[in-house]
Amino acid sequence: MTDTFGTPSRRGFLGLALGAGAFGLAGAGKAAPRQVKTNANILILGAGAAGAALANRLIERLDGAAITLVDGRREHWYQPGFSLIAAGLKPARYSVSQTTDWLPSDVTLKQDWAANIDPEARKVALAGGEVLSYDYLIVATGLSLDHDAIEGFSLDMVGQDGIGALYAGPDYAAKTWQA
Repeated sequence: MTDTFGTPSRRGFLGLALGAGAFGLAGAGKAAPRQVKTNANILILGAGAAGAALANRLIERLDGAAITLVDGRREHWYQPGFSLIAAGLKPARYSVSQTTDWLPSDVTLKQDWAANIDPEARKVALAGGEVLSYDYLIVATGLSLDHDAIEGFSLDMVGQDGIGALYAGPDYAAKTWQA
């Protein structure tokens, strides 16, 4: 900072930032937070970034919990990477991995779609007919793109005449670059 506390300077700011970074690194070697013993049955709908991250956090913090993720898509799409694909900086497969690559072995993955939630009975019916019960339900299904709601537009048009669709999937992001 400067000689007076209330007058900031670039040098003072950099010193403060470096000090904060060093303070953060000093805590990097801390032991993991204490686990909580539980027999909770936790069901997470959606194995995208939010669902997978939460499953990882919960398995780390909860000792004895049964954690199940439900998602019908086998592939995990890193959607922020779609912008790099559409810009021609990365290939289409850059942002695609297997959902199981992001999950601890203690988490159960049901590769199916949730069809119905019965909150009173604490059950979720899957599209394939299986019914799962839960103590805690987390809905992290993300959003659904509705390209059909755009009058005159079809995903078949992507890659032609300068038409692009960034978040329709990695292949469409690549077609956007080609256009």
